[in-house]
Amino acid sequence: MSARLVPACMLPLLATFSGASYAFAQSSDEPEPPQKLVKHNVAATKKKSAAKLVFAQVLFDVDNDPVTDLKTSDIRVRENGKPREVVLLRFAGSQGPTTAAGEFTNRSLMTPTVVLLDRLNGTLSNAAAASKGLGDVLQRMQSVNRVYIYSLTNHGDLFPVEPLPGTKPDSNAAPEPSAAELRSKLDDATRRLNGLRGKDYESSSPPGMRWKMTFQALSALVSEMASIAGRKNLIWVTRGEEEDRQFQWVVLTPSQFRRLSGMALGSGVAISTLDQAGPGADPVGLQQLTTLSDVTGGSFYAASDTEPAIAQAMIDSRSSYTIAYYSPPGEKQGKERKIRVDSVRKGVSVHLLKSEGAADADPDELEPEAFDAEARSSFDATEIRQGVTGSRDPGTGTVHFDIRVDPADVLIEHRGENYQARLSMMFAAYGESAQWATWPAAPADVNLTPDQFQKASTDGIVVSRSLRLDDQRQRIRVMVFDRGLHGIGSVTIPVSEIVVKPAQ
Repeated sequence: MSARLVPACMLPLLATFSGASYAFAQSSDEPEPPQKLVKHNVAATKKKSAAKLVFAQVLFDVDNDPVTDLKTSDIRVRENGKPREVVLLRFAGSQGPTTAAGEFTNRSLMTPTVVLLDRLNGTLSNAAAASKGLGDVLQRMQSVNRVYIYSLTNHGDLFPVEPLPGTKPDSNAAPEPSAAELRSKLDDATRRLNGLRGKDYESSSPPGMRWKMTFQALSALVSEMASIAGRKNLIWVTRGEEEDRQFQWVVLTPSQFRRLSGMALGSGVAISTLDQAGPGADPVGLQQLTTLSDVTGGSFYAASDTEPAIAQAMIDSRSSYTIAYYSPPGEKQGKERKIRVDSVRKGVSVHLLKSEGAADADPDELEPEAFDAEARSSFDATEIRQGVTGSRDPGTGTVHFDIRVDPADVLIEHRGENYQARLSMMFAAYGESAQWATWPAAPADVNLTPDQFQKASTDGIVVSRSLRLDDQRQRIRVMVFDRGLHGIGSVTIPVSEIVVKPAQ
């Protein structure tokens, strides 16, 4: 049977514990053409914050806290001028289920922000000014949690100032630096890279070669960020070369531009560009960088806007929502959708972040890719909030898990009398070496009666699984994939902290 939407006024008012708001698809006895589920990210802020972006206020003033309690009734979505009913509105900063005793959760974290200082496409003085500007911003921040910095050297290499974590979960990973410590790392890297730069740099690297190296470095960084589930920010601080007293911008070829923007969209990476070229920049390159930011959901900033660039990334991280709605059949393939999202709540501004998920793709293809990427990631995924409790039997090596899934983070369909969700689960285990083991993915579909759903709305959807672990496994990651929304959540647990089952 196909699905159709139930008008919001006919839906029961259901309590949720995560601050998300959602409607349901309901079954119909009459066949209907399949609809396409569309996902977007939006940011909601107080209008006074959006009207005047002041760095100190954004990071330090409590009056600029994100809007965290929007409901579907507060949002209006129009696609190609036609209204669409929102079937899910999920706040990315929600904490998920209330943590129970002995439960591990994938708590809410800031969206990762990566800053790339481009020393390949600029002069020594430009690079020094960009580093100083970024350092001044870092020094004033209360927290630099999940802020990572790279420099693109004059040889086209990515120099890690504060790199992204490795590709394996590590309970012994070094703590993230303070703002002052990160500033110190940046200053040390600037001095080191200045010393490695040759005097004949300006004449030794022709534009065509620089463009190729720039594309390769950006692609490598986007690929590394792709292992992190959800939306990520990449801020590219760049400047063109001065030749014959004219600024010439770094310009990617059309093919490179399409490939890079496609990679960024597919990986959920919003690329913001920070213009260091100043007046007289080549308009073609300027337009390309502006378009790159617009297409991927980032923003374009002038040379003096380092503070607003970082601040806006932080605002988007703290105020991001995922919305989903059904797009009716009949649209031409490949036709660009014009999306407009507004808030009807007084004093709230909503803007589209433009990172659209491929919710209409085949889940049989996306599921193994999502599980494989998450198994390799150093971050727990928080698109689906979940809490996990475990107990192990030392005699048999069997570990039993109860996984509580936040129903507000998955697509729930109202079919007949029951509420259904299409979920799947997978486990990955890690030891001291770089190798890890995975168990085959298994369906974890949910079919709840109205009473069961009412209870799950406050307590969570509980799924139980058991598996055997050998003594070499130190950490285990529990992953849940939503085949409807294509979101993923994971929780990594130290095996030593799993409760030992009492002897009978």
